[in-house]
Amino acid sequence: MTYEQDIEKAVKAGFFKYITKPFNVIEFMEILDDTLILSRTASGLTGHKPEEESI
Repeated sequence: MTYEQDIEKAVKAGFFKYITKPFNVIEFMEILDDTLILSRTASGLTGHKPEEESI
């Protein structure tokens, strides 16, 4: 299987990024950050705590 076929297979499986070894740590962290942002957005989470109501 070629590199391009690997990427195509991964995208069809639902992956949106493909990283090869050896990987760059900064690139990896950017991809991880993007993934977490998309995950929170899809689940309705914003990463912020709701403000408490004052009584």
